[in-house]
Amino acid sequence: MRFARIVLVVSVPAALAACADNSAYERQLREALDQAEITLIDAIDVGEAETAEAVGVRAALLVGTDPVYSVETHAAGTVRALHIDIVTGVVLSASEAGAASSDCAQAIALTEALSIAEARVGGEAVAVVWDDDEPCAREIQVLTDPELMEVKVAASGRILEVEESDEDGGIDDD
Repeated sequence: MRFARIVLVVSVPAALAACADNSAYERQLREALDQAEITLIDAIDVGEAETAEAVGVRAALLVGTDPVYSVETHAAGTVRALHIDIVTGVVLSASEAGAASSDCAQAIALTEALSIAEARVGGEAVAVVWDDDEPCAREIQVLTDPELMEVKVAASGRILEVEESDEDGGIDDD
């Protein structure tokens, strides 16, 4: 019985701290979206337009003192990383980030996957990465009015899973 009390004392503060971190992150996202004049989908369109035949593969709203959209594209076997201004949509920086390695050509467009996720939970997408469990599926973070949700979208566009996000500072970089 004594062990249970100790675990409870340790576990409750840790859980409360995690909730506080998540709330702070969600507040930062909301503040950045309030400033933004373009969406993550718009930023992906900008990133794809920067290079001929580029395809968006990952994107996120990076929050902090100067929030920006981070967009990763693949074209001609090369990965390109761009930072895009959330107000003007201007590319602030672009760099080559290595060789592309994706065999998910059959997957729906990144912007289409985001639109599906946004429609499902009624919010605005703030991050998207490849799913680490399901081949060619995407994990999409969508900020809704009450909370940050995670929507898993299959390569076909089918919703695989919807749950409350446990992210507290952005989506994992895989």
